[in-house]
Amino acid sequence: MLNFTRQIFRALLLSTVLCASFAATAAQPAATNAIQVEHAWSRATPPGAAIGAAYFEITNNSKTADTLIGASSPVAATASVHEMKMANGMMQMRAVPQLPLPAQGNISFSPQGYHVMLNELKAPLKEGGHFALTLQFAKAGAISVDVAVQAMGAAATDMSHQH
Repeated sequence: MLNFTRQIFRALLLSTVLCASFAATAAQPAATNAIQVEHAWSRATPPGAAIGAAYFEITNNSKTADTLIGASSPVAATASVHEMKMANGMMQMRAVPQLPLPAQGNISFSPQGYHVMLNELKAPLKEGGHFALTLQFAKAGAISVDVAVQAMGAAATDMSHQH
């Protein structure tokens, strides 16, 4: 009888732990629902080019802010967030190690603003092609994006493949 009581106690304890674990998991927002990355595109690069860039729109549907803390892609040795801006009458580019994303806000990545710089390209980016880009967020974690490669002189309005 004592063994039977211990087994019931263990079963009840295990079910309580599992229920608590499930409840905690259910309360966590799904990263792909909280952060959306859309309209990812890049420009084709000429043969031998060492760098490229990726552009997109990030929307934070969550009620809490997040931070973009990194990027990577199999098409480049390194990928990092940069910003182009006018300063003292000159266009400047600088690395942005952390980019705050406000709660229920959005950020546009474009040729004249924020972009992901792809360094040491392993092969040219070819018009009509696609490549994977992973964005790393402090809270939402890693989010993978499919980037459509447009013509060399493409602008954001030229996107024929919107995702």
